Amino acid sequence: MCILRPLLTGLILGICYGGRAQTPDPCGTPTQLQAPPPAGRTYFRTHTDAWPEEAEVTLPVVVHIIHSDEAVGTGNNLSAARVHTQLDVLNEDFRRKSGTPGYNVNPLGADIEVNFCAAVADPANQLMPEPGINRISRIQAGFAAPPYSASYVKNVIMPQTYWDPTRYVNIWVLPLTNGTLGFAQYPDSSGLADLAVTFGPAATDGVVISTQVFGRGPELAAPYNQGRTTTHEMGHWLGLWHIWGDGPCSQDDYCTDTPPAAQPNYGCPIPPVACGGTLMVENYMDYTDDACMNLFTICQKSRMRAVLSQSPRRRTLPASQVCSGQAPPLAAFGADRRTVCAGGMVQFVDLSVYAESRTWSFPGGIPASSTDSLPAVSYSTPGVYAVSLTVSNTFGSTPLVQTAYITVADTGEQVLFADGFENGLTQWTRTNPDNSRTWKTTAVGGSTAGSQAAYVDLYAYADIGQRDYLTSPVIDLRDQSHPRLRLVHAYRSYSGTEPDSLIIRVSVDSGQSFPHRVLALGGASMGTTSPATTSFFPQTSLDWCQASGGADCQEINLQAFEGEAGFVFRIESVNGYGNNLFIDQVQLTSSCRGALPADPAIGAVPARVYPNPARGEVWLEASVPAPGQVQCVVMNLTGQVVAAQTLAVTPGQTSYPMALPSVVPGWYLIRCEGAGLSLRQPLILE
Repeated sequence: MCILRPLLTGLILGICYGGRAQTPDPCGTPTQLQAPPPAGRTYFRTHTDAWPEEAEVTLPVVVHIIHSDEAVGTGNNLSAARVHTQLDVLNEDFRRKSGTPGYNVNPLGADIEVNFCAAVADPANQLMPEPGINRISRIQAGFAAPPYSASYVKNVIMPQTYWDPTRYVNIWVLPLTNGTLGFAQYPDSSGLADLAVTFGPAATDGVVISTQVFGRGPELAAPYNQGRTTTHEMGHWLGLWHIWGDGPCSQDDYCTDTPPAAQPNYGCPIPPVACGGTLMVENYMDYTDDACMNLFTICQKSRMRAVLSQSPRRRTLPASQVCSGQAPPLAAFGADRRTVCAGGMVQFVDLSVYAESRTWSFPGGIPASSTDSLPAVSYSTPGVYAVSLTVSNTFGSTPLVQTAYITVADTGEQVLFADGFENGLTQWTRTNPDNSRTWKTTAVGGSTAGSQAAYVDLYAYADIGQRDYLTSPVIDLRDQSHPRLRLVHAYRSYSGTEPDSLIIRVSVDSGQSFPHRVLALGGASMGTTSPATTSFFPQTSLDWCQASGGADCQEINLQAFEGEAGFVFRIESVNGYGNNLFIDQVQLTSSCRGALPADPAIGAVPARVYPNPARGEVWLEASVPAPGQVQCVVMNLTGQVVAAQTLAVTPGQTSYPMALPSVVPGWYLIRCEGAGLSLRQPLILE
């Protein structure tokens, strides 16, 4: 989408400044880099016509999302659904799919016969938790805060994060400076004389797209809300010039079926007449609005297929095995729990890809081995045990061994969750609704252990009534008795009248709602030491709860939530513009209650979950003999419950919806029990 800008040493990338409609130069990919060959268009046609256009090919994609530790689906940490809308757009546009915005009736229009798939294997040949997505915390990686200049992306971010471009199409998604929409690296050694220069190393080979124009959906702003920036840049990556050749009427884009033009078009114009013909404003390589683009031409297809045939880092991609089944299987498994009481049962699930057979090994378990895809294993002796799985197909076998995978607890008290905040807030999800002051960690004195605590600066937080949250991971309370939550806090009010508050709420649906309030402390009554008009930071043990006559430390009886698989607790601060609030040594404990006797009626009702794969919602199909309730939980590869829902079932109804809008795409186990049915089923979410 832009003119020649040799800004980057060793790599020429065209940089787009401003939106396509606001400035004459919004794309960041290079334009003409050298004088055209003497024969112009004829030279190109002669050489590309000699290269056969093979049958359709599939290119594996990895999208590197650069974020600032936002929750998935917020800020720059785009949701998986948004990523997959962009893959949908690429496949519609490059395949000229009927019934989609990528279809056209122009006789010059071409199906490029190029598909894009989300990679399922990472460079180490391990199953990716989210197909096609590599999330990168710029904070952990040490990158600067966004937005980013093209030179910073090329010199710092891309070399540290790229995956082998002979196996993956690399797409980076991150905020770019100056309104830049995107840029791409042209192919090397493509066989096209107009692309005879060297464009750059493997470390910068790919496509870079600004966050606000990636994918499509209602959250994106027109006119760049249909994913066509990525289509345009992918065209450059496969060897296409801008349709006007980045010059006057005589400047060539090396395609005979694209009319000559002297400049880009913007908006959605009626095709103007210029340079002796009607301009092709609907071509993806122009600057028109996303909604007006729908065309690659036959000649543009020839160029792109020539690149896929000749360019060293392009021609290997269709044979990459990270999306195909023409390779040994990728081994992966999960379990419905990682900690179990002695005598309890663990449900395992084979989540491997391309496997035709399998062999499990369960040291310490009964049975000790299995060839089932969904083996149930009991453990009678406390300890820590490994689990191994070897999967095979006609191309070979792949073993996977997970040491210390299953913990079998004794009947005494055990710690299910603990955090002293010495490693920051890594175990929590932090929610900051007003993007102002919120929970963070700081050095303190006098706590029971360590030197760090979590706190909210309510002393300087002037916006009264604002709430900020720390949310725990999902914790499985099945087979648990007498769960208890303990924590210590420190608080010194400003004058004794401010309504600062500390609240704890509980969810039993994996954090979708928090209807249960189990603790509420407020104002001077939660003070652990006397009021003061200076900013409070605890220094000694006397500043903490149960010291010097201050407020009691908290131990909360959670017995009402025994047996809940989707248990989550949330710590909530309410700002009263008083003084700083600190918490430390958070600990959830319980006692094993042992395995419960099996209900002989459970499992009598046939059931299944469909569709599979699914997107956003699944349905439980079952015909129950009497009204009842079924609890369904969805677990990830580590055994963590990521969603839970109780379904009311009744005779005469056979299908029940279960919404999973916040669960990221990946591989899961779904477990449903109650009303006479017991279901264990692998589940793939797209």
